[in-house]
Amino acid sequence: MKDLGNKAAVGNEDFEYYNRVTRVVAHERHPRVSPMPIARVALPVAAATTFDYWLPDGLEVGRGSLVRVTLGTRSLVGVVVAVVATSPVPREKLQPVRAVVALPPLPEDVVALAEFVATYYHEPLGLALALAVPPVAGRDAAARRGVAVALTLTPDGIAALPGLLARAPAARALYTRFADGAATLSATDVAALPTHARRTLRAWQARGFVTAVDAPPPDITEALQRLNDAQAASAAAIAAAAGGFAAFLLYGVTGSGKTDVYLAAAGRAFAEGRQVLMLVPEINLTPQLVARVCAALPGLAVATLHSGLAAAERRTAWLAAASGAAQLVLGTRLAVFAPLPSLALVVVDEEQDASYKQQDGVRYHARDVAIWRARRRGVPVVLGSATPSLESWLHARDGRYRRLDLPARADPRAAPPRVVLAPNRAEGAPDGIGATMRA
Repeated sequence: MKDLGNKAAVGNEDFEYYNRVTRVVAHERHPRVSPMPIARVALPVAAATTFDYWLPDGLEVGRGSLVRVTLGTRSLVGVVVAVVATSPVPREKLQPVRAVVALPPLPEDVVALAEFVATYYHEPLGLALALAVPPVAGRDAAARRGVAVALTLTPDGIAALPGLLARAPAARALYTRFADGAATLSATDVAALPTHARRTLRAWQARGFVTAVDAPPPDITEALQRLNDAQAASAAAIAAAAGGFAAFLLYGVTGSGKTDVYLAAAGRAFAEGRQVLMLVPEINLTPQLVARVCAALPGLAVATLHSGLAAAERRTAWLAAASGAAQLVLGTRLAVFAPLPSLALVVVDEEQDASYKQQDGVRYHARDVAIWRARRRGVPVVLGSATPSLESWLHARDGRYRRLDLPARADPRAAPPRVVLAPNRAEGAPDGIGATMRA
Protein backbone atom coordinates (compact mmCIF):
# COMPACT_ATOMS: atom_id res chain seq x y z
CA MET A 1 0.00 0.00 0.00
CA LYS A 2 1.32 3.47 -0.95
CA ASP A 3 2.16 5.92 1.82
CA LEU A 4 -0.06 8.84 0.76
CA GLY A 5 1.69 11.13 3.18
CA ASN A 6 5.03 10.58 1.52
CA LYS A 7 5.37 12.93 -1.45
CA ALA A 8 8.34 10.97 -2.80
CA ALA A 9 6.30 7.75 -2.92
CA VAL A 10 3.29 9.16 -4.76
CA GLY A 11 2.73 11.75 -7.45
CA ASN A 12 2.22 15.44 -6.74
CA GLU A 13 -1.50 15.24 -7.55
CA ASP A 14 -2.19 12.35 -5.13
CA PHE A 15 -0.11 14.05 -2.43
CA GLU A 16 -1.99 17.34 -2.75
CA TYR A 17 -5.36 15.55 -2.85
CA TYR A 18 -4.44 13.63 0.34
CA ASN A 19 -3.55 16.87 2.11
CA ARG A 20 -6.86 18.47 1.09
CA VAL A 21 -8.87 15.49 2.37
CA THR A 22 -6.85 15.55 5.59
CA ARG A 23 -7.68 19.23 6.08
CA VAL A 24 -11.38 18.51 5.55
CA VAL A 25 -11.34 15.71 8.14
CA ALA A 26 -9.70 18.12 10.56
CA HIS A 27 -12.32 20.71 9.73
CA GLU A 28 -15.16 18.27 10.51
CA ARG A 29 -13.58 17.54 13.88
CA HIS A 30 -13.39 21.25 14.72
CA PRO A 31 -16.84 22.80 14.04
CA ARG A 32 -15.59 26.22 15.17
CA VAL A 33 -13.88 26.57 11.78
CA SER A 34 -16.10 28.32 9.24
CA PRO A 35 -17.58 26.00 6.58
CA MET A 36 -15.81 25.65 3.26
CA PRO A 37 -17.42 27.36 0.25
CA ILE A 38 -19.43 25.32 -2.24
CA ALA A 39 -18.87 25.45 -5.99
CA ARG A 40 -22.02 24.92 -8.03
CA VAL A 41 -20.80 23.20 -11.21
CA ALA A 42 -22.56 22.59 -14.53
CA LEU A 43 -21.33 19.31 -16.01
CA PRO A 44 -21.55 18.05 -19.62
CA VAL A 45 -24.23 15.48 -18.86
CA ALA A 46 -27.89 15.24 -19.81
CA ALA A 47 -29.16 16.48 -16.46
CA ALA A 48 -31.24 19.60 -15.89
CA THR A 49 -29.40 20.46 -12.70
CA THR A 50 -26.05 21.61 -11.41
CA PHE A 51 -23.86 19.71 -8.94
CA ASP A 52 -22.36 20.95 -5.67
CA TYR A 53 -18.72 20.32 -4.70
CA TRP A 54 -16.81 21.69 -1.75
CA LEU A 55 -13.72 23.76 -2.38
CA PRO A 56 -10.51 22.59 -0.67
CA ASP A 57 -8.12 25.15 0.78
CA GLY A 58 -5.97 26.80 -1.83
CA LEU A 59 -8.43 26.45 -4.70
CA GLU A 60 -9.97 29.75 -5.74
CA VAL A 61 -12.70 29.74 -8.35
CA GLY A 62 -15.39 32.08 -9.56
CA ARG A 63 -18.24 32.07 -12.00
CA GLY A 64 -16.96 30.75 -15.31
CA SER A 65 -13.96 28.85 -13.89
CA LEU A 66 -13.23 25.46 -15.44
CA VAL A 67 -12.78 22.72 -12.85
CA ARG A 68 -12.15 19.00 -12.85
CA VAL A 69 -14.49 16.98 -10.63
CA THR A 70 -15.66 13.40 -10.15
CA LEU A 71 -19.19 12.30 -11.00
CA GLY A 72 -19.69 8.67 -10.05
CA THR A 73 -16.70 6.93 -11.55
CA ARG A 74 -16.04 9.55 -14.24
CA SER A 75 -13.65 12.48 -14.18
CA LEU A 76 -15.30 15.45 -15.91
CA VAL A 77 -14.51 19.07 -16.67
CA GLY A 78 -17.31 21.42 -15.69
CA VAL A 79 -18.00 25.13 -15.43
CA VAL A 80 -18.59 26.88 -12.12
CA VAL A 81 -21.83 28.87 -12.35
CA ALA A 82 -21.88 30.07 -8.72
CA VAL A 83 -19.97 29.89 -5.45
CA VAL A 84 -22.28 29.59 -2.43
CA ALA A 85 -21.85 29.24 1.31
CA THR A 86 -24.13 26.25 1.88
CA SER A 87 -25.63 23.36 -0.03
CA PRO A 88 -28.90 21.46 0.40
CA VAL A 89 -26.86 18.27 0.11
CA PRO A 90 -25.30 17.08 3.41
CA ARG A 91 -21.59 17.84 3.63
CA GLU A 92 -20.61 14.18 4.05
CA LYS A 93 -22.19 13.39 0.68
CA LEU A 94 -20.35 16.09 -1.23
CA GLN A 95 -17.11 15.49 -3.08
CA PRO A 96 -14.28 18.00 -3.46
CA VAL A 97 -13.24 19.90 -6.55
CA ARG A 98 -10.16 17.98 -7.62
CA ALA A 99 -8.41 20.71 -9.62
CA VAL A 100 -8.86 23.97 -11.49
CA VAL A 101 -8.18 23.57 -15.21
CA ALA A 102 -5.29 25.74 -16.37
CA LEU A 103 -7.38 27.79 -18.79
CA PRO A 104 -8.85 31.28 -18.54
CA PRO A 105 -12.37 31.33 -17.05
CA LEU A 106 -15.27 31.71 -19.43
CA PRO A 107 -16.21 35.40 -19.53
CA GLU A 108 -19.56 36.45 -18.12
CA ASP A 109 -21.14 37.11 -21.52
CA VAL A 110 -20.31 33.59 -22.72
CA VAL A 111 -21.77 32.03 -19.56
CA ALA A 112 -24.89 34.16 -20.01
CA LEU A 113 -25.05 33.11 -23.66
CA ALA A 114 -24.99 29.42 -22.70
CA GLU A 115 -27.66 30.07 -20.07
CA PHE A 116 -29.83 31.69 -22.75
CA VAL A 117 -29.36 28.69 -25.07
CA ALA A 118 -30.23 26.28 -22.25
CA THR A 119 -33.36 28.22 -21.31
CA TYR A 120 -34.64 29.16 -24.77
CA TYR A 121 -34.01 25.80 -26.43
CA HIS A 122 -34.77 23.70 -23.30
CA GLU A 123 -31.35 22.07 -23.16
CA PRO A 124 -29.25 21.04 -20.13
CA LEU A 125 -27.08 23.93 -18.96
CA GLY A 126 -23.99 21.75 -18.63
CA LEU A 127 -24.21 20.61 -22.26
CA ALA A 128 -24.79 24.17 -23.45
CA LEU A 129 -21.73 25.41 -21.53
CA ALA A 130 -19.68 22.53 -22.93
CA LEU A 131 -20.03 24.14 -26.36
CA ALA A 132 -17.99 27.08 -25.07
CA VAL A 133 -15.25 24.99 -23.41
CA PRO A 134 -12.16 24.26 -25.54
CA PRO A 135 -10.79 20.72 -25.67
CA VAL A 136 -8.83 19.99 -22.52
CA ALA A 137 -7.25 16.84 -23.97
CA GLY A 138 -4.18 17.61 -26.01
CA ARG A 139 -3.29 20.64 -23.92
CA ASP A 140 0.42 19.85 -23.98
CA ALA A 141 0.52 19.90 -27.77
CA ALA A 142 -1.38 23.17 -27.78
CA ALA A 143 0.96 24.67 -25.23
CA ARG A 144 3.97 23.68 -27.32
CA ARG A 145 2.40 25.22 -30.39
CA GLY A 146 1.51 28.45 -28.60
CA VAL A 147 -0.55 31.39 -29.75
CA ALA A 148 0.84 33.02 -32.86
CA VAL A 149 2.04 36.60 -32.32
CA ALA A 150 3.87 39.08 -34.51
CA LEU A 151 7.66 38.81 -34.16
CA THR A 152 10.61 40.99 -35.11
CA LEU A 153 14.37 40.58 -34.86
CA THR A 154 16.21 42.23 -31.96
CA PRO A 155 19.62 43.92 -32.36
CA ASP A 156 21.21 40.84 -30.75
CA GLY A 157 19.49 38.63 -33.32
CA ILE A 158 20.64 40.79 -36.23
CA ALA A 159 24.21 40.60 -34.94
CA ALA A 160 24.36 36.92 -33.94
CA LEU A 161 22.09 34.94 -36.25
CA PRO A 162 23.94 35.32 -39.59
CA GLY A 163 27.05 33.66 -38.09
CA LEU A 164 25.05 30.92 -36.34
CA LEU A 165 23.08 29.97 -39.46
CA ALA A 166 25.99 29.37 -41.85
CA ARG A 167 25.36 25.61 -41.82
CA ALA A 168 21.60 25.65 -41.21
CA PRO A 169 19.87 26.32 -44.55
CA ALA A 170 16.34 25.87 -43.17
CA ALA A 171 16.89 28.34 -40.33
CA ARG A 172 18.70 30.70 -42.70
CA ALA A 173 15.65 30.68 -44.97
CA LEU A 174 13.51 31.55 -41.96
CA TYR A 175 15.87 34.41 -41.11
CA THR A 176 15.47 35.87 -44.59
CA ARG A 177 11.71 36.11 -43.96
CA PHE A 178 12.53 39.06 -41.70
CA ALA A 179 14.11 40.94 -44.64
CA ASP A 180 17.45 41.37 -42.83
CA GLY A 181 15.78 42.60 -39.66
CA ALA A 182 13.87 45.43 -41.29
CA ALA A 183 10.42 43.84 -41.21
CA THR A 184 8.03 42.17 -38.81
CA LEU A 185 6.71 38.66 -39.29
CA SER A 186 2.97 39.04 -38.75
CA ALA A 187 0.90 36.76 -36.54
CA THR A 188 -0.80 35.40 -39.66
CA ASP A 189 2.60 34.56 -41.21
CA VAL A 190 3.78 32.93 -37.97
CA ALA A 191 0.62 30.81 -37.75
CA ALA A 192 1.16 29.59 -41.32
CA LEU A 193 4.70 28.38 -40.64
CA PRO A 194 5.37 24.63 -40.30
CA THR A 195 5.91 23.19 -36.84
CA HIS A 196 9.71 23.01 -37.09
CA ALA A 197 9.91 26.70 -38.09
CA ARG A 198 7.71 27.75 -35.17
CA ARG A 199 9.94 25.68 -32.87
CA THR A 200 12.98 27.56 -34.21
CA LEU A 201 11.28 30.90 -33.58
CA ARG A 202 10.51 29.92 -29.99
CA ALA A 203 14.15 29.01 -29.47
CA TRP A 204 15.25 32.35 -30.92
CA GLN A 205 12.76 34.15 -28.71
CA ALA A 206 14.09 32.37 -25.62
CA ARG A 207 17.64 33.52 -26.51
CA GLY A 208 16.54 37.08 -27.14
CA PHE A 209 17.06 37.00 -30.91
CA VAL A 210 13.41 37.80 -31.71
CA THR A 211 10.73 39.53 -29.69
CA ALA A 212 6.97 39.83 -29.83
CA VAL A 213 5.54 43.14 -31.01
CA ASP A 214 2.09 44.62 -31.21
CA ALA A 215 0.91 44.24 -34.77
CA PRO A 216 -0.11 47.57 -36.34
CA PRO A 217 -3.77 47.87 -37.29
CA PRO A 218 -4.41 46.84 -40.88
CA ASP A 219 -4.67 49.61 -43.46
CA ILE A 220 -8.20 49.57 -44.88
CA THR A 221 -7.69 52.47 -47.29
CA GLU A 222 -7.20 50.21 -50.28
CA ALA A 223 -10.14 48.02 -49.30
CA LEU A 224 -12.41 51.09 -49.12
CA GLN A 225 -11.24 52.37 -52.48
CA ARG A 226 -12.39 49.17 -54.17
CA LEU A 227 -16.01 49.65 -53.07
CA ASN A 228 -18.70 50.93 -55.41
CA ASP A 229 -21.29 53.46 -54.25
CA ALA A 230 -23.76 50.88 -52.89
CA GLN A 231 -21.04 48.99 -51.05
CA ALA A 232 -19.55 52.17 -49.58
CA ALA A 233 -22.98 53.31 -48.38
CA SER A 234 -23.61 49.94 -46.71
CA ALA A 235 -20.20 49.92 -45.01
CA ALA A 236 -20.70 53.50 -43.81
CA ALA A 237 -24.13 52.62 -42.35
CA ILE A 238 -22.65 49.72 -40.41
CA ALA A 239 -19.76 51.85 -39.18
CA ALA A 240 -22.17 54.57 -38.04
CA ALA A 241 -23.88 52.03 -35.76
CA ALA A 242 -20.66 51.20 -33.91
CA GLY A 243 -20.98 51.54 -30.17
CA GLY A 244 -24.52 50.17 -29.95
CA PHE A 245 -26.68 47.30 -31.08
CA ALA A 246 -28.15 47.38 -34.56
CA ALA A 247 -29.18 44.54 -36.87
CA PHE A 248 -28.59 44.84 -40.61
CA LEU A 249 -29.79 42.62 -43.43
CA LEU A 250 -27.26 42.99 -46.24
CA TYR A 251 -29.29 41.95 -49.27
CA GLY A 252 -27.24 41.63 -52.42
CA VAL A 253 -27.42 39.59 -55.58
CA THR A 254 -24.82 36.91 -56.16
CA GLY A 255 -21.51 38.61 -56.99
CA SER A 256 -22.55 41.96 -55.54
CA GLY A 257 -19.54 42.07 -53.19
CA LYS A 258 -21.06 41.40 -49.78
CA THR A 259 -17.72 40.07 -48.52
CA ASP A 260 -16.06 43.37 -49.42
CA VAL A 261 -18.63 45.17 -47.28
CA TYR A 262 -17.90 42.81 -44.38
CA LEU A 263 -14.18 43.50 -44.69
CA ALA A 264 -14.63 47.26 -44.89
CA ALA A 265 -16.86 47.29 -41.81
CA ALA A 266 -14.53 44.90 -39.96
CA GLY A 267 -11.46 46.93 -40.96
CA ARG A 268 -12.81 49.93 -39.10
CA ALA A 269 -13.13 47.79 -35.97
CA PHE A 270 -9.59 46.44 -36.40
CA ALA A 271 -8.25 49.98 -36.73
CA GLU A 272 -9.67 50.66 -33.25
CA GLY A 273 -8.01 47.57 -31.77
CA ARG A 274 -11.28 45.64 -31.53
CA GLN A 275 -12.30 42.09 -32.50
CA VAL A 276 -14.77 40.78 -35.07
CA LEU A 277 -16.71 37.50 -35.14
CA MET A 278 -17.59 36.16 -38.59
CA LEU A 279 -19.74 33.05 -39.03
CA VAL A 280 -19.93 30.93 -42.18
CA PRO A 281 -22.28 27.98 -42.70
CA GLU A 282 -19.81 25.30 -43.84
CA ILE A 283 -16.32 24.22 -42.75
CA ASN A 284 -15.08 24.06 -46.35
CA LEU A 285 -15.78 27.78 -46.76
CA THR A 286 -13.32 28.84 -44.06
CA PRO A 287 -9.98 28.37 -45.92
CA GLN A 288 -10.99 30.41 -48.96
CA LEU A 289 -12.50 33.16 -46.83
CA VAL A 290 -9.41 33.30 -44.60
CA ALA A 291 -7.25 33.62 -47.71
CA ARG A 292 -9.43 36.42 -49.03
CA VAL A 293 -9.38 38.26 -45.71
CA CYS A 294 -5.60 38.01 -45.39
CA ALA A 295 -5.15 39.21 -48.98
CA ALA A 296 -7.39 42.24 -48.39
CA LEU A 297 -6.03 43.05 -44.91
CA PRO A 298 -2.38 41.90 -44.74
CA GLY A 299 -0.99 41.15 -41.30
CA LEU A 300 -4.37 40.44 -39.75
CA ALA A 301 -4.36 37.90 -36.90
CA VAL A 302 -7.07 35.37 -37.79
CA ALA A 303 -8.24 32.41 -35.69
CA THR A 304 -10.52 29.75 -37.15
CA LEU A 305 -12.88 27.71 -35.01
CA HIS A 306 -14.87 24.71 -36.16
CA SER A 307 -15.41 21.07 -35.23
CA GLY A 308 -13.06 19.82 -37.94
CA LEU A 309 -9.95 21.11 -36.15
CA ALA A 310 -7.72 18.91 -34.04
CA ALA A 311 -8.07 19.39 -30.29
CA ALA A 312 -4.76 21.27 -29.96
CA GLU A 313 -5.63 23.59 -32.87
CA ARG A 314 -9.05 24.40 -31.41
CA ARG A 315 -7.52 25.11 -28.03
CA THR A 316 -4.88 27.39 -29.56
CA ALA A 317 -7.51 29.31 -31.55
CA TRP A 318 -9.70 29.58 -28.42
CA LEU A 319 -6.79 30.99 -26.41
CA ALA A 320 -6.01 33.49 -29.17
CA ALA A 321 -9.62 34.66 -29.12
CA ALA A 322 -9.78 34.81 -25.32
CA SER A 323 -6.54 36.79 -25.01
CA GLY A 324 -7.50 39.26 -27.74
CA ALA A 325 -4.54 38.19 -29.90
CA ALA A 326 -6.94 37.10 -32.65
CA GLN A 327 -8.43 40.16 -34.32
CA LEU A 328 -10.83 38.10 -36.43
CA VAL A 329 -12.46 34.87 -35.28
CA LEU A 330 -13.90 33.05 -38.27
CA GLY A 331 -15.77 29.79 -38.04
CA THR A 332 -18.94 27.78 -38.20
CA ARG A 333 -21.78 27.80 -35.68
CA LEU A 334 -19.41 26.60 -32.92
CA ALA A 335 -17.53 29.93 -33.10
CA VAL A 336 -20.53 31.85 -31.78
CA PHE A 337 -19.45 30.75 -28.27
CA ALA A 338 -15.85 32.00 -28.64
CA PRO A 339 -14.64 34.34 -25.87
CA LEU A 340 -14.07 37.79 -27.38
CA PRO A 341 -13.15 40.47 -24.82
CA SER A 342 -13.04 43.29 -27.41
CA LEU A 343 -15.94 42.30 -29.65
CA ALA A 344 -17.05 45.15 -31.94
CA LEU A 345 -18.94 43.48 -34.80
CA VAL A 346 -20.72 40.20 -35.60
CA VAL A 347 -21.16 39.01 -39.19
CA VAL A 348 -23.32 36.05 -40.27
CA ASP A 349 -22.66 35.19 -43.91
CA GLU A 350 -25.36 33.32 -45.87
CA GLU A 351 -27.70 33.79 -42.94
CA GLN A 352 -30.45 31.74 -44.57
CA ASP A 353 -28.35 28.53 -44.65
CA ALA A 354 -29.84 25.61 -42.73
CA SER A 355 -26.35 24.58 -41.56
CA TYR A 356 -26.57 27.21 -38.82
CA LYS A 357 -29.11 24.93 -37.13
CA GLN A 358 -27.49 22.38 -34.84
CA GLN A 359 -29.47 19.18 -35.42
CA ASP A 360 -27.95 16.85 -32.82
CA GLY A 361 -26.76 17.20 -29.25
CA VAL A 362 -27.63 20.68 -28.04
CA ARG A 363 -30.03 22.06 -30.65
CA TYR A 364 -29.76 25.77 -31.38
CA HIS A 365 -29.74 28.23 -34.28
CA ALA A 366 -26.34 29.95 -34.45
CA ARG A 367 -27.72 32.92 -36.41
CA ASP A 368 -30.28 33.72 -33.72
CA VAL A 369 -27.76 33.08 -30.94
CA ALA A 370 -25.33 35.48 -32.67
CA ILE A 371 -28.03 38.17 -32.78
CA TRP A 372 -28.78 37.67 -29.08
CA ARG A 373 -25.08 37.91 -28.24
CA ALA A 374 -24.65 41.08 -30.31
CA ARG A 375 -27.64 42.66 -28.54
CA ARG A 376 -26.25 41.80 -25.12
CA ARG A 377 -22.77 43.10 -26.00
CA GLY A 378 -24.18 46.24 -27.63
CA VAL A 379 -22.51 45.77 -31.02
CA PRO A 380 -23.87 45.71 -34.59
CA VAL A 381 -24.70 42.42 -36.32
CA VAL A 382 -24.77 42.01 -40.11
CA LEU A 383 -26.76 39.22 -41.76
CA GLY A 384 -25.72 38.76 -45.38
CA SER A 385 -27.60 36.88 -48.07
CA ALA A 386 -28.68 36.89 -51.69
CA THR A 387 -31.77 34.87 -50.70
CA PRO A 388 -32.70 35.95 -47.14
CA SER A 389 -34.72 33.72 -44.87
CA LEU A 390 -38.39 34.58 -44.57
CA GLU A 391 -38.07 35.58 -40.93
CA SER A 392 -35.16 37.95 -41.64
CA TRP A 393 -37.05 39.45 -44.59
CA LEU A 394 -40.08 39.99 -42.34
CA HIS A 395 -37.95 41.64 -39.64
CA ALA A 396 -36.43 43.95 -42.26
CA ARG A 397 -39.88 44.82 -43.62
CA ASP A 398 -41.19 45.55 -40.12
CA GLY A 399 -38.21 47.72 -39.20
CA ARG A 400 -36.53 45.42 -36.67
CA TYR A 401 -33.60 45.04 -39.07
CA ARG A 402 -32.27 47.73 -41.36
CA ARG A 403 -32.02 46.52 -44.95
CA LEU A 404 -28.95 47.43 -46.98
CA ASP A 405 -29.25 46.73 -50.72
CA LEU A 406 -26.54 45.79 -53.20
CA PRO A 407 -28.60 45.67 -56.40
CA ALA A 408 -25.79 45.16 -58.94
CA ARG A 409 -22.75 42.97 -59.29
CA ALA A 410 -19.52 44.42 -57.95
CA ASP A 411 -17.70 43.87 -61.23
CA PRO A 412 -19.35 46.17 -63.81
CA ARG A 413 -18.22 43.82 -66.56
CA ALA A 414 -20.27 40.97 -65.10
CA ALA A 415 -23.81 40.61 -66.35
CA PRO A 416 -26.55 38.39 -64.93
CA PRO A 417 -27.37 35.28 -66.95
CA ARG A 418 -29.99 35.69 -69.66
CA VAL A 419 -33.32 34.13 -68.81
CA VAL A 420 -35.38 32.62 -71.68
CA LEU A 421 -38.89 31.21 -71.45
CA ALA A 422 -38.85 27.59 -72.64
CA PRO A 423 -42.45 26.32 -73.10
CA ASN A 424 -42.80 22.68 -72.19
CA ARG A 425 -46.47 22.10 -73.03
CA ALA A 426 -46.42 22.88 -76.71
CA GLU A 427 -46.96 20.21 -79.32
CA GLY A 428 -43.76 18.38 -80.06
CA ALA A 429 -42.46 18.66 -76.47
CA PRO A 430 -42.11 15.02 -75.38
CA ASP A 431 -41.62 14.53 -71.66
CA GLY A 432 -41.84 18.30 -71.14
CA ILE A 433 -38.71 19.08 -73.18
CA GLY A 434 -39.55 21.55 -75.95
CA ALA A 435 -37.57 22.66 -78.96
CA THR A 436 -35.91 25.52 -77.05
CA MET A 437 -34.47 23.13 -74.45
CA ARG A 438 -33.33 20.67 -77.08
CA ALA A 439 -31.48 23.32 -79.06
